[in-house]
Amino acid sequence: MNFNSYLSLFIFLLSFSSVYAQEEDISKIPPCGVREFGPTAWLREFQTNPSAFSHLRGNNEMLQLPMTIHIIGQTDGSGYFSRAELQVAICKLNSDFEEHNIRFFIQGNLIYHNNTSWYNHASFNIGNLMYNSTKVAGTMNIYIDNNAAGNCGYATLGGDRIFLKKSCIRGPSTTTWSHEMGHALSLPHTFSGWEDTTYDPTQPTPSVVFRGNSPVNVERVDGVDCVNAADGFCDTEPDYLSARWNCNANGESPTILKDPFNVEFRVDGTLIMAYSNDACAAVFSPQQVAAMRANIQTTKGDMVYSGSLPEFETPTTVNIAPTQDQEVLNVNILIEWEPVEFAAAYIVEVSRFLDFTIKEFEAQVTTTSVTIPTLVANRNYFYRVMPINNSDFCTSFSTSTRFRAVIQTSTSEAAGSSFSIYPTLLNGTEFMTISGRLNRSINVTFDVLDLQGRVLSSTEKFLVAGPLSETLYVGSLPKGMYIMRINSGEGISALKFLVP
Repeated sequence: MNFNSYLSLFIFLLSFSSVYAQEEDISKIPPCGVREFGPTAWLREFQTNPSAFSHLRGNNEMLQLPMTIHIIGQTDGSGYFSRAELQVAICKLNSDFEEHNIRFFIQGNLIYHNNTSWYNHASFNIGNLMYNSTKVAGTMNIYIDNNAAGNCGYATLGGDRIFLKKSCIRGPSTTTWSHEMGHALSLPHTFSGWEDTTYDPTQPTPSVVFRGNSPVNVERVDGVDCVNAADGFCDTEPDYLSARWNCNANGESPTILKDPFNVEFRVDGTLIMAYSNDACAAVFSPQQVAAMRANIQTTKGDMVYSGSLPEFETPTTVNIAPTQDQEVLNVNILIEWEPVEFAAAYIVEVSRFLDFTIKEFEAQVTTTSVTIPTLVANRNYFYRVMPINNSDFCTSFSTSTRFRAVIQTSTSEAAGSSFSIYPTLLNGTEFMTISGRLNRSINVTFDVLDLQGRVLSSTEKFLVAGPLSETLYVGSLPKGMYIMRINSGEGISALKFLVP
């Protein structure tokens, strides 16, 4: 695949300002924009007539749901949630559902939308416009942008659309996506009915709260009539806290609440459908799980994929070139790595910093190499590679490799073996001399590449250890810059030459 082909797949540079932009404090962002109160008609039927769902598959059978991922950027194409961040986010999503044998995968390619109004969408109406004009039937449509109507996320109860604010799903410990997926699979909030209402422990707790003209029964500690109160689940304890809160060391609310009969209790903060912080939220109750599995098999039955999905056995790549501390030319730098089974593509990152907080280069490619157009000379850089596919997301980057970008030279070293080429200006000749030293007798491969990384010719020779002086036929080449890649088995060297 040539440079323009994989460039069209996905290559972008991150500016210093965007990387160093101050991250939002998500504890100050409304967690969820769902304002549908109480169980839906479908969920009410499931909770009050469980025998009607007894024919469904049990918890030991895997249910796989496809997702269409919509990445929203600004009109100029900036602001995308990166594929590397997406890997981490879906890995967390699947880990939250793994023990319940529910799994999510990406169907088709990621869909990128360049629309600043959508990127900063400030109302549910804009979200509806996005969904109605871009939805992909038969999949869960996931929209990742910069605002999510002022919330960390929102979804339609029992629906096929989820909107997520990118800063709220960044990192391996957030539960926003799992919370919103719970809504999409029919679950209300554990505090259903108390949305937009502040509980006051100094005032008597009513037996009914009103959402508009609709009464919602307040759940009691004794569980009497729990099916007809709050979220309708009898194994989720009472919860009246509708703003984000931090749990105590026992995973409960620091606030002591009182039910309508003045019985004191603390809210269970481990439930993902509560508003406890990410450090506390971790689980769904058994009845919530049963409802989600039933919802998938009934209202979303046509989505369920029964085939096998490719999974990585060894999900980490091994970097090949440049080798550790190798000096390479600072233009058209060839990065190479070993292929990984079941990888559909690879994410490549290059940074001057070991933690990759600033990336000079980032790309997604389907090949096992990529050419970096240019880097600043006489600086050290690190590169790393991650294999990806659309069904196995808990992969990781390879161990980073440090190299140094230098101004054009005709000499290179690979693991102790040194090489030089002459002439570096092929004016009227089709031959060049490779000189240097080999540490051991070995087959050496000489590849001539163009600046797009395509191999134009390849020659393999067995050479003996010691001083090296080998004449190599490179053929008739059009005018331009080329790379002589030398693979000695101890490392790979890349030397540039010019045909004027």
